[in-house]
Amino acid sequence: MAHARGRCLAALPGSIPEGLKLGKKLGSMMDMRIPREVLRRNPLVQLGVTEGRQEGRREGIAMGRQEGLVELVLRQLNRRLGRVSPRQQQAIRKLPIARIEDLGEALLDFRTPADLRTRLNSHSK
Repeated sequence: MAHARGRCLAALPGSIPEGLKLGKKLGSMMDMRIPREVLRRNPLVQLGVTEGRQEGRREGIAMGRQEGLVELVLRQLNRRLGRVSPRQQQAIRKLPIARIEDLGEALLDFRTPADLRTRLNSHSK
């Protein structure tokens, strides 16, 4: 036990690579069997949890925005051109949000389903 503690202490004052080696030796905090209550009170853990939640919220908002926009564009296309094929729906769902926004504007000029096919084919290349 004293030998292991001596190796850990010797690694601390050294360079970053030595610190990384120490981190690998210790493993994750969960591997160390630290009680959850101790982890919850740790400011670094709290910061990580807070940042993780914020990132999750941002991703969730972005995904929700994209899904809502896709549904709106699909409803508009169905109303303007008739039923959009499942294959076209899939292609639209895979588009980045900026392209979906562009499609939402472009569909105002569509007259036939061929206009949608042309638009999707030209943007898939």
